[in-house]
Amino acid sequence: MGNSLRWPGIAGARLREGTLPFHHYHTLGDSLLMDFSHNFFAVSDSSPKSPAASGSFLFKFSQVLDEFSSFDPGTTYRLDFLTKLKRGLTRKAEALLTSIPYGENCTFTGILIIRTGSGTKGILFHTGDSLLFQVAHKIKKIEELTKKNFLLVGRTSHFFQVEEIDILPEALLIITTDGFCDLEYQNYRERNNLIIGLARSHAVEELPDKILENIDSPKNIVDDIGIISLCPERMTLSKEKIVLTGSSSYPAKQGKIKL
Repeated sequence: MGNSLRWPGIAGARLREGTLPFHHYHTLGDSLLMDFSHNFFAVSDSSPKSPAASGSFLFKFSQVLDEFSSFDPGTTYRLDFLTKLKRGLTRKAEALLTSIPYGENCTFTGILIIRTGSGTKGILFHTGDSLLFQVAHKIKKIEELTKKNFLLVGRTSHFFQVEEIDILPEALLIITTDGFCDLEYQNYRERNNLIIGLARSHAVEELPDKILENIDSPKNIVDDIGIISLCPERMTLSKEKIVLTGSSSYPAKQGKIKL
Protein backbone atom coordinates (compact mmCIF):
# COMPACT_ATOMS: atom_id res chain seq x y z
CA MET A 1 0.00 0.00 0.00
CA GLY A 2 1.33 3.46 -0.81
CA ASN A 3 0.21 7.01 -1.47
CA SER A 4 2.26 9.65 -3.29
CA LEU A 5 1.83 13.37 -3.83
CA ARG A 6 3.95 15.62 -6.05
CA TRP A 7 4.19 19.41 -6.37
CA PRO A 8 6.54 20.05 -9.34
CA GLY A 9 9.69 21.88 -8.28
CA ILE A 10 8.45 22.37 -4.72
CA ALA A 11 7.69 19.20 -2.74
CA GLY A 12 6.91 15.51 -2.77
CA ALA A 13 5.38 13.08 -0.27
CA ARG A 14 4.99 9.33 0.08
CA LEU A 15 3.38 6.92 2.54
CA ARG A 16 4.18 3.21 2.40
CA GLU A 17 2.71 0.48 4.62
CA GLY A 18 5.15 -1.74 6.48
CA THR A 19 5.36 -5.51 6.92
CA LEU A 20 6.12 -5.88 10.63
CA PRO A 21 4.21 -8.73 12.36
CA PHE A 22 2.02 -6.39 14.43
CA HIS A 23 0.60 -4.83 11.26
CA HIS A 24 -2.50 -6.98 11.55
CA TYR A 25 -3.63 -4.29 14.01
CA HIS A 26 -3.94 -1.65 11.33
CA THR A 27 -3.22 -0.63 7.77
CA LEU A 28 -0.92 2.34 8.10
CA GLY A 29 0.10 4.23 11.24
CA ASP A 30 2.25 7.00 9.75
CA SER A 31 0.83 10.35 8.66
CA LEU A 32 2.05 13.52 6.92
CA LEU A 33 1.01 17.17 7.23
CA MET A 34 1.65 19.66 4.43
CA ASP A 35 0.32 23.13 5.23
CA PHE A 36 1.40 25.47 2.44
CA SER A 37 -0.47 28.44 3.90
CA HIS A 38 1.91 28.38 6.88
CA ASN A 39 4.87 26.73 5.13
CA PHE A 40 4.71 23.97 7.74
CA PHE A 41 5.53 20.31 7.04
CA ALA A 42 5.49 17.41 9.49
CA VAL A 43 5.51 13.65 9.91
CA SER A 44 4.09 11.52 12.71
CA ASP A 45 4.30 7.82 13.57
CA SER A 46 1.67 6.12 15.72
CA SER A 47 1.90 3.27 18.17
CA PRO A 48 0.44 0.07 16.58
CA LYS A 49 -2.20 -0.03 19.33
CA SER A 50 -3.41 3.46 18.40
CA PRO A 51 -2.78 3.82 14.64
CA ALA A 52 -5.11 6.80 14.21
CA ALA A 53 -3.17 8.91 16.76
CA SER A 54 -0.71 10.30 14.19
CA GLY A 55 -3.39 11.62 11.84
CA SER A 56 -5.43 12.95 14.73
CA PHE A 57 -2.48 14.86 16.21
CA LEU A 58 -1.45 16.34 12.86
CA PHE A 59 -5.01 17.50 12.25
CA LYS A 60 -5.11 19.14 15.70
CA PHE A 61 -1.71 20.75 15.11
CA SER A 62 -2.98 22.15 11.82
CA GLN A 63 -5.81 23.79 13.77
CA VAL A 64 -3.20 25.43 16.04
CA LEU A 65 -1.50 26.82 12.93
CA ASP A 66 -4.82 28.32 11.84
CA GLU A 67 -4.62 30.64 14.85
CA PHE A 68 -1.66 32.35 13.16
CA SER A 69 -1.66 34.43 10.00
CA SER A 70 -0.59 32.82 6.76
CA PHE A 71 3.01 33.45 5.70
CA ASP A 72 3.85 34.64 2.23
CA PRO A 73 7.05 32.91 1.04
CA GLY A 74 7.81 36.02 -1.03
CA THR A 75 7.85 38.28 2.04
CA THR A 76 10.99 38.89 4.08
CA TYR A 77 10.27 38.95 7.81
CA ARG A 78 12.26 40.54 10.61
CA LEU A 79 14.23 38.31 12.97
CA ASP A 80 12.31 39.63 15.95
CA PHE A 81 9.10 38.46 14.24
CA LEU A 82 10.64 34.99 13.97
CA THR A 83 11.45 35.01 17.69
CA LYS A 84 7.91 36.07 18.62
CA LEU A 85 6.44 33.49 16.25
CA LYS A 86 8.55 30.72 17.78
CA ARG A 87 7.52 31.75 21.29
CA GLY A 88 3.82 32.00 20.46
CA LEU A 89 3.63 28.80 18.44
CA THR A 90 5.55 26.86 21.09
CA ARG A 91 3.13 28.02 23.77
CA LYS A 92 0.08 26.98 21.71
CA ALA A 93 1.63 23.69 20.54
CA GLU A 94 2.70 22.61 24.02
CA ALA A 95 -0.77 23.42 25.32
CA LEU A 96 -1.98 20.97 22.67
CA LEU A 97 0.50 18.35 23.93
CA THR A 98 -0.96 18.52 27.42
CA SER A 99 -4.44 17.80 26.01
CA ILE A 100 -3.50 14.52 24.28
CA PRO A 101 -4.65 11.39 26.19
CA TYR A 102 -1.92 9.09 27.47
CA GLY A 103 -2.83 6.22 25.14
CA GLU A 104 -2.72 8.29 21.94
CA ASN A 105 1.05 8.06 21.47
CA CYS A 106 2.91 9.20 18.38
CA THR A 107 6.12 10.88 17.28
CA PHE A 108 6.18 14.35 15.78
CA THR A 109 8.73 16.14 13.64
CA GLY A 110 7.74 19.35 11.88
CA ILE A 111 9.35 22.48 10.50
CA LEU A 112 7.95 25.93 9.71
CA ILE A 113 9.86 27.73 6.96
CA ILE A 114 10.12 31.51 6.81
CA ARG A 115 12.25 33.99 4.86
CA THR A 116 14.15 36.60 6.90
CA GLY A 117 16.68 39.34 6.22
CA SER A 118 19.36 36.87 7.34
CA GLY A 119 18.29 34.13 4.95
CA THR A 120 15.75 31.33 5.01
CA LYS A 121 15.06 29.98 8.49
CA GLY A 122 13.13 27.11 9.97
CA ILE A 123 11.46 26.56 13.33
CA LEU A 124 11.85 22.89 14.23
CA PHE A 125 9.44 21.04 16.54
CA HIS A 126 10.54 17.50 17.35
CA THR A 127 9.82 14.71 19.79
CA GLY A 128 10.36 10.99 19.24
CA ASP A 129 12.47 9.19 16.65
CA SER A 130 11.39 10.61 13.29
CA LEU A 131 14.11 12.42 11.33
CA LEU A 132 14.80 15.70 9.55
CA PHE A 133 17.68 15.98 7.07
CA GLN A 134 19.05 19.07 5.39
CA VAL A 135 20.55 18.09 2.03
CA ALA A 136 22.88 20.62 0.37
CA HIS A 137 23.21 18.37 -2.66
CA LYS A 138 25.24 20.77 -4.80
CA ILE A 139 28.07 20.78 -2.25
CA LYS A 140 27.46 17.12 -1.33
CA LYS A 141 26.61 17.84 2.29
CA ILE A 142 23.87 16.24 4.40
CA GLU A 143 23.03 16.96 8.03
CA GLU A 144 20.63 15.20 10.39
CA LEU A 145 18.99 17.98 12.40
CA THR A 146 16.91 15.90 14.84
CA LYS A 147 18.01 14.00 17.94
CA LYS A 148 16.44 10.62 18.67
CA ASN A 149 14.56 10.43 21.96
CA PHE A 150 11.74 8.47 23.59
CA LEU A 151 9.40 11.33 24.52
CA LEU A 152 6.18 10.70 22.63
CA VAL A 153 3.12 12.85 22.07
CA GLY A 154 0.64 11.64 24.69
CA ARG A 155 3.43 11.17 27.24
CA THR A 156 5.11 14.58 27.34
CA SER A 157 4.06 18.19 27.80
CA HIS A 158 7.15 19.59 26.04
CA PHE A 159 8.88 18.99 22.71
CA PHE A 160 12.36 17.48 22.91
CA GLN A 161 13.61 20.08 20.40
CA VAL A 162 12.29 23.53 19.57
CA GLU A 163 15.03 25.21 17.56
CA GLU A 164 15.65 27.87 14.94
CA ILE A 165 17.38 26.30 11.94
CA ASP A 166 19.50 28.05 9.32
CA ILE A 167 18.53 26.65 5.92
CA LEU A 168 21.42 26.65 3.48
CA PRO A 169 20.99 28.22 0.03
CA GLU A 170 19.46 25.78 -2.47
CA ALA A 171 19.24 23.05 0.19
CA LEU A 172 16.46 20.46 0.26
CA LEU A 173 14.75 19.16 3.39
CA ILE A 174 13.73 15.54 3.88
CA ILE A 175 11.44 14.66 6.80
CA THR A 176 10.77 10.99 7.45
CA THR A 177 9.42 8.60 10.06
CA ASP A 178 11.70 5.98 11.63
CA GLY A 179 10.73 3.37 9.04
CA PHE A 180 13.49 5.03 7.02
CA CYS A 181 16.00 3.32 9.33
CA ASP A 182 14.74 -0.13 8.22
CA LEU A 183 15.66 0.44 4.58
CA GLU A 184 18.61 -1.35 3.03
CA TYR A 185 22.00 0.34 3.32
CA GLN A 186 25.29 -0.77 4.83
CA ASN A 187 26.13 2.30 6.90
CA TYR A 188 25.34 5.99 7.35
CA ARG A 189 27.93 7.06 4.78
CA GLU A 190 26.35 4.83 2.12
CA ARG A 191 22.89 6.11 3.06
CA ASN A 192 23.97 9.75 2.92
CA ASN A 193 25.77 9.33 -0.39
CA LEU A 194 22.69 7.69 -1.87
CA ILE A 195 20.40 10.52 -0.72
CA ILE A 196 22.79 13.15 -2.09
CA GLY A 197 23.03 11.28 -5.39
CA LEU A 198 19.26 11.03 -5.73
CA ALA A 199 18.86 14.73 -4.83
CA ARG A 200 21.39 15.67 -7.51
CA SER A 201 19.78 13.55 -10.25
CA HIS A 202 16.03 13.85 -9.58
CA ALA A 203 13.50 16.63 -9.06
CA VAL A 204 12.59 17.36 -5.44
CA GLU A 205 9.01 16.08 -5.91
CA GLU A 206 10.33 12.68 -7.05
CA LEU A 207 12.64 12.06 -4.09
CA PRO A 208 10.27 10.16 -1.74
CA ASP A 209 9.41 7.67 -4.49
CA LYS A 210 13.02 7.42 -5.68
CA ILE A 211 14.32 6.80 -2.16
CA LEU A 212 11.96 3.87 -1.75
CA GLU A 213 12.66 2.54 -5.23
CA ASN A 214 16.39 2.49 -4.54
CA ILE A 215 16.66 1.26 -0.96
CA ASP A 216 13.36 -0.41 -0.16
CA SER A 217 13.03 -4.19 -0.50
CA PRO A 218 9.89 -6.36 -0.45
CA LYS A 219 11.99 -9.11 1.17
CA ASN A 220 12.67 -7.03 4.28
CA ILE A 221 10.47 -6.90 7.35
CA VAL A 222 10.05 -3.16 7.67
CA ASP A 223 8.01 -0.54 9.50
CA ASP A 224 5.59 1.93 7.94
CA ILE A 225 7.36 4.87 6.36
CA GLY A 226 6.31 8.42 5.58
CA ILE A 227 8.59 10.81 3.66
CA ILE A 228 8.31 14.49 2.71
CA SER A 229 10.87 16.23 0.50
CA LEU A 230 10.76 19.97 -0.13
CA CYS A 231 12.71 22.91 -1.52
CA PRO A 232 12.28 25.86 0.89
CA GLU A 233 13.48 28.48 -1.60
CA ARG A 234 10.79 27.56 -4.14
CA MET A 235 7.78 27.86 -1.86
CA THR A 236 4.85 29.80 -3.31
CA LEU A 237 1.78 31.26 -1.64
CA SER A 238 -1.03 28.72 -1.45
CA LYS A 239 -4.02 27.82 0.74
CA GLU A 240 -3.46 24.07 0.33
CA LYS A 241 -3.42 22.01 3.54
CA ILE A 242 -3.31 18.22 3.50
CA VAL A 243 -3.15 15.54 6.17
CA LEU A 244 -2.10 12.38 4.36
CA THR A 245 -2.77 9.24 6.41
CA GLY A 246 -3.77 5.61 6.16
CA SER A 247 -6.30 5.84 8.97
CA SER A 248 -9.94 5.58 7.99
CA SER A 249 -10.60 8.71 10.06
CA TYR A 250 -8.42 10.80 7.75
CA PRO A 251 -8.56 9.24 4.28
CA ALA A 252 -5.53 9.84 2.11
CA LYS A 253 -5.79 12.53 -0.54
CA GLN A 254 -4.00 11.41 -3.67
CA GLY A 255 -2.87 12.94 -6.94
CA LYS A 256 -0.96 15.94 -8.21
CA ILE A 257 -1.84 19.34 -6.83
CA LYS A 258 -1.09 22.51 -8.75
CA LEU A 259 -0.06 25.49 -6.65
